[in-house]
Amino acid sequence: MNKLLQVSLLFLLIVSTSTVTVGQTIKAGVLVVGANSYGFSAAIQSAHSGVKTIMVDEGSISEVNIDAQEMTGGSGIIKTLIERIEKVQRFPVKKDQPIAPSFAATIFNAWADTVKNLTVLKSKKITRIERDGKYWKTTLSDNSLIRTEAVVDASKDYKTLMTANGKYYPDSNRLSDTAYKDKRFRTGVAIINKSSVKPSTYPLKALTSSKDNFFVCGNRQLGFNMTQAQAAGAAAAFCSFFKTDQRKLNVRTIQNELTNYGARLLSFDDIGSTDAHFIAIQSMGLTGLLKGASGASEFLYMPDSTVSTTEIRDTMKEYFSRSQIWFLDKSSSRMTVKDLLSLIKFVAYRGKELDSEVAKAWNSTLKLSGVFSQDLVLTRRQFAVLLNTYIQPFKVSVDLDGKLKR
Repeated sequence: MNKLLQVSLLFLLIVSTSTVTVGQTIKAGVLVVGANSYGFSAAIQSAHSGVKTIMVDEGSISEVNIDAQEMTGGSGIIKTLIERIEKVQRFPVKKDQPIAPSFAATIFNAWADTVKNLTVLKSKKITRIERDGKYWKTTLSDNSLIRTEAVVDASKDYKTLMTANGKYYPDSNRLSDTAYKDKRFRTGVAIINKSSVKPSTYPLKALTSSKDNFFVCGNRQLGFNMTQAQAAGAAAAFCSFFKTDQRKLNVRTIQNELTNYGARLLSFDDIGSTDAHFIAIQSMGLTGLLKGASGASEFLYMPDSTVSTTEIRDTMKEYFSRSQIWFLDKSSSRMTVKDLLSLIKFVAYRGKELDSEVAKAWNSTLKLSGVFSQDLVLTRRQFAVLLNTYIQPFKVSVDLDGKLKR
């Protein structure tokens, strides 16, 4: 369990019951502006991550529009929303089912009322927002002040960001369409809407702006969705919780936090979220040690396909420099389980005891099918599970540009 989540468990005991009166100054960790579906997603995640969060909206929050396409196969906040809707309507949410804005508002408002650390302020207009030392100072039309360490702008036009004289640079922050050459795929925190971009993941940096600790929920090139907004809430909460700025965002901590709350960070069309090895394969995809294959409209992991030394050599060397010695006399178009165990033992300084350890855990802890044998031709599924378990490449830190940090 990562540090952010551990401490979150303590903070979640605190219930926010604050109300704002005229001229009052209140302090919180994160301010989310805009009570649309993105604002609710960001605010709920921020509060779940253990940070006192305030969501402000100019209206009465009587209507919330939700893109029907988001309601199909969603994860994280979206999945929980679907469960809440199904509980009320008493039948499953159908594919592309339209959700009435008034009904969505009712669901979201009722949900927000149950979330600890979250205060929702309705019919409050922001007249000014400015940096005040390490805080953001937000002035409301009734002269009330809100002081927070981070802000999330949930609008599609960056209205609040522009009020703060900030800018968003989509061309420099968005993930390029060239598969895997842009290393920022390693920083993916949400599935993106446009399937033409492979791997289909939204880089953490694309949620930042020109202003410190001022986050957005998407961009015009890659679109806006609730999973991106959820990630923005997690990033803002990180800055507040650890009293730091967006340049020091810990990519892996935020990715793990989102995963712990059910978010899907990278989409393989042949790996569902209920797959026993979903997390291991998603982690492998975000390292790039095994890359997905693009089809006309699909992005596939191909879990039952074989693994060659050629396809993993360069990236393994990047993550584990010691492995370059192992590859000097190893070359195989179809690696076996024995080959991979040999590589793991070499990189992790493990001995023969690893063989019996894996054999014992094969069906139980590792949840791999079939009878264990070192002579088995290695599959991409087995590769992901064994590497994720025994040398954990996903724990190697990366910066906001996807470069490995040592």
